Amino acid sequence: MNDDFKKKYREEMDRQFPSAESLKSLEDAMGRASRKSKAVRIRSLVALAACFALIVAFSGPIMNLISKQSKKIEVPTVAGSYEELYTLLSELRTENNKNTYALDVWFGAHEAAAAPERAASATGSSKGLADIPEFSDTNLQVAGVQEADIVKTDGRYIYALSSEYLYIVSAVDGKLQKVSQIVRNVSDEQNRKGKSSLEMYVRGDRLIVLTNYYSYYPGPWGAEPALDVVPEKRAYILPYFGASEVGVEIYDISDRANPRQLSTLSQSGSYVSSRMIGDIVYLVSNQNVYDIAKDKPETYVPQVFRNGEGSLIEAKDICIAIAPEYLPSSAQYLIVSGIDTSGSGEIVSTKSILGYGSTVYSSKDNLYVAAYSQLDSAENKYSDATKLYRFSLNSGRIEFEAEGIVPGTIINQFAMDEHNGTFRIVTTVYSYTYSDGRDGDIVWRSVTDSEQHNALYTLDLNLNLVGKIENLAPDERVYSVRFIGDTAYFVTFRQVDPLFAVDLSDPANPVILSKLKIPGFSEYLHPFAEGLLFGLGKDADEESGKVGFLKLSMFDISNPSDVTETDKLIIDGTFYSEASYNHKAILIDSEKNIIAFPADGKYYIYSYSRDNGFMQKAVISLVEKENDYYYYYYELRGLYIGDYLYVVSDRSISSYSMETYKLHDTLKLSA
Repeated sequence: MNDDFKKKYREEMDRQFPSAESLKSLEDAMGRASRKSKAVRIRSLVALAACFALIVAFSGPIMNLISKQSKKIEVPTVAGSYEELYTLLSELRTENNKNTYALDVWFGAHEAAAAPERAASATGSSKGLADIPEFSDTNLQVAGVQEADIVKTDGRYIYALSSEYLYIVSAVDGKLQKVSQIVRNVSDEQNRKGKSSLEMYVRGDRLIVLTNYYSYYPGPWGAEPALDVVPEKRAYILPYFGASEVGVEIYDISDRANPRQLSTLSQSGSYVSSRMIGDIVYLVSNQNVYDIAKDKPETYVPQVFRNGEGSLIEAKDICIAIAPEYLPSSAQYLIVSGIDTSGSGEIVSTKSILGYGSTVYSSKDNLYVAAYSQLDSAENKYSDATKLYRFSLNSGRIEFEAEGIVPGTIINQFAMDEHNGTFRIVTTVYSYTYSDGRDGDIVWRSVTDSEQHNALYTLDLNLNLVGKIENLAPDERVYSVRFIGDTAYFVTFRQVDPLFAVDLSDPANPVILSKLKIPGFSEYLHPFAEGLLFGLGKDADEESGKVGFLKLSMFDISNPSDVTETDKLIIDGTFYSEASYNHKAILIDSEKNIIAFPADGKYYIYSYSRDNGFMQKAVISLVEKENDYYYYYYELRGLYIGDYLYVVSDRSISSYSMETYKLHDTLKLSA
């Protein structure tokens, strides 16, 4: 490789680190069961896929692993029959087989994101019961739209998903007591089936656990290993994972000491995301279509299941393309169900689209799913893009309403937002021109020119373009976005951190109000007190752009036309925080004056005042002994109940007085 290629390779790898939802999409696509054992394998796949993508972008003549626009298939908008689906999927699978699988997985999962609205309240509801103290909620994107997580509280109990169990723990005035535990991640080796827990919701006396169900075989093709293999020379082959389902297991927890499972409701595919509004869980999954048989619709039509009994989704509930210009390009389904978790639970409705989704945003009325796509013009101009689907929501009843596409890709769910009937989205647009050659079924592509910039688009609820700002911050990419009412704030980065403030009060004419340039960048933005915006990210050298340690920023946004960084704090020697890519890992409450998050195996707690800036209240280390590796604590969560802070890890729960942050009690989580 020449020096120019190596330079571009390093630059591209610096930009390619994927978001949490992208990693999860890849993880689900490969059908892994164990959260902890997956991480290294997934990152290896990401690195390999990123290398392939890099070659596509920067090499000379190379094999084209990106599909040209799919040929138009004359089909109605909604499937008229299963036979019609079979014919279409057969053609799509033929087209797909011409491409390379590794990159199909990468481009399918390398995101298009969902959206934020405004900072949701961090305080949970006590439902009017005076004996329940004030308590924190999961860090939500939209007020009134719940998001699942691995730790929840209702003000009396803490519910925690570990790698193998679900624990219910009494938490009263800092005193911790295990009430019950449920074995969760199980494997039936005889029938080669298993399940693993993903996330959960708690609502009243219902506990809803999102669960992945999978089948597996001992080798890549399901072949049994030979019995006469010399043991010391035996090759160990990773299992091949077959068809999967994702669903909810609903528990009655009116007696916390004796949880009782009521039902299991699931659908085909791997988990994308979910939201909960009232008693209704909206579940989103992707299903890839592989080997199909015309006389077996279950091989090419998605299903829903109740307690293991499956039924095919009706053809009328499967959408092929909402508009003629949006025809499917791959043999995949996007599936959305509305599940009523009250009573014993029921699937109210299910809709499916021939397509793919990777990121979910939901308001109270609409659920949006976004996915990576491409725009490839007749003039040989390529641009990556984000495909968008909108589903209306009504007490579990779902209708697919609109489909659209915008140039560029999104960083995560906070790049999207719905406000006063307008959908807003911020993207990073990578594009290039090229020339192609062909050798049989192999298309060779030579890139002649490429560029990258950022853009903001506004769309109506039919996902038609209303307004836009393009060509922002050339050669940079978006690192974080937050929409607050009629204003969008987003950060791009190359060497310094431009924080853009954009007026969206007239959706047809978005206007840049200000652009603040400071060293480093924010990977997460969160409204704090009135007129303040908090940022968590990294410091960086102003000259070279070399990334440094974790950085806390507080921005004054009282005048969006003159945004300033009023305070900053660099955590020397600390590089990594899960909160940088997973908003559920950070606890922020301006009324309690707490900003708390995990970083490098510890839990950091800060307060903030306009007079004194950031003040470190405590740094909690859960490492028990010198050789105890901090990756055991990579899923830390913090919450408060009354006057106590609780820090939850895979191994233990500890409580601390919020006045002194001294340890009050610790409960070991073990079987």
